[in-house]
Amino acid sequence: MRHGATPRSSHRAAPDGGLALLVRHGVGADRAPEAAVPAVAVGVAPAPPGSRPPAAAPPPGTPPPGIQTPPGTSTLPGSPTPPGTPTPAAYRTAAAPTGLHRLPVAGRRARREPQRVLQMVMSGLGALIMFGICGLSGFFVVVDERRSHGAEAAERTVEPDRIGSRRVDARPLTVPEVFPKPQIRPARGAAPYSIGDTHIDGDCDIAVTGRLGIVLSDHACSQVVRASMTAPYGGYRVTAGLFNLPEATDAAAVGEQARELVETGGGTFAAMGPPGTDPLAQAPAQANWHEHGHYLIYCVISRPDGRVVSDADGSARRIIAEIMESYLGGEVLGRRASGT
Repeated sequence: MRHGATPRSSHRAAPDGGLALLVRHGVGADRAPEAAVPAVAVGVAPAPPGSRPPAAAPPPGTPPPGIQTPPGTSTLPGSPTPPGTPTPAAYRTAAAPTGLHRLPVAGRRARREPQRVLQMVMSGLGALIMFGICGLSGFFVVVDERRSHGAEAAERTVEPDRIGSRRVDARPLTVPEVFPKPQIRPARGAAPYSIGDTHIDGDCDIAVTGRLGIVLSDHACSQVVRASMTAPYGGYRVTAGLFNLPEATDAAAVGEQARELVETGGGTFAAMGPPGTDPLAQAPAQANWHEHGHYLIYCVISRPDGRVVSDADGSARRIIAEIMESYLGGEVLGRRASGT
């Protein structure tokens, strides 16, 4: 009588990495060998159709894939390592992938530091420029406002032109006002001009010749004040005075027409002579004039030898500056312009 063999158990690696228990049944005498029951894994689900079984773990001492072991070299644990045999660290180094590597984060930050500093510097410069522009703009605004306020204050304090019109300067001229002393001293310490005769008249054409009298009458000349004098330079004879006209525009118009008449010989300013003297019979003289407010200042200069006074004559120029500009224009009419 045959007895069945005792069933034994064994394990096999499962697809999920665990162990599956295998049970093999004994084969009886009355059972055919081909009818033996196949081994069944206990507690493990069968693998799906078409899936590949997992690869078995390599035995100990087997080198990694892609690394060839030199002939005659044992890879079992505890076996001696011949000289020149690669170590496991060498295997790991050899098996490590090669290629480009990214720089560390600290390196990238260090490379960006100069750019950040440059950006900060440029931002600071831009802020300084903007502050400078704003400051200059404010400065110009303040200066312009102060200037406008100063101009307004000046306009309020400036008095009207007292000698620009006879309507404002209505007081007539007098001889004591124009020629108050027997001498005219244009500057302190300077030699004086000796006053000869003085004359005031409401008929302005008495002091001119030719058509210039008609021009004065057309522009409503109201009076003329004049005097004859002797200059301290070479005995030059001088006649100087003022014509009183209504407006400054009238004085300018008479002065312009007088220029045309003097140049063409149609009229001129007359020099004072002894009573009954014909002005046309006198020696040639140099006539000078210019307007000052609503007055026309004039001066006639003649030499004692009867020669013509040229425009380049230094003594004549000095007389014009001292009598016309300094004395009659600066002192006499200056007092009227200031209201004194």
